[in-house]
Amino acid sequence: MRVWIIDSNKKKRDRKLFTSYLVFGIVIAILVEYLQMYVPNRSFDYYDIAANMLGGAAGIICFYILYKIDSKLV
Repeated sequence: MRVWIIDSNKKKRDRKLFTSYLVFGIVIAILVEYLQMYVPNRSFDYYDIAANMLGGAAGIICFYILYKIDSKLV
C-alpha cells in the first residue's frame, strides 16, 4: 500500500513539472517574438509564436519520454 502512495505522489509531481515546463515554454515563445519588434530587420509574427511553442512542446515531450525510459541521454 505504501508503494502506491509514493507512486501517486511521483505522478502528481511529474505532471506538475511537465505542466510548469509547458507553460514556461509558451511564455518564452511569446516573449521572444514580442522582443523581436525592437530588433532591426526583425518582425513580430504569430506563426513564429506557434512554431516556437511547437518546438518547445516537442522538446519537453522528448525529454519526458527519455526520462521515463531512464535513457543515458538525460
